[in-house]
Amino acid sequence: MADYNPLIKELQDGIRANTESIDQIQADLLAQLRRSEIA
Repeated sequence: MADYNPLIKELQDGIRANTESIDQIQADLLAQLRRSEIA
């Protein structure tokens, strides 16, 4: 299965990048919530 269709690989790479940015956004939101609770 190493012979991926290039389009499928491109989609997977895009999904991976989106997942990473979603994780980053969630982390930023959590940090903001914690700061506002302290304030």
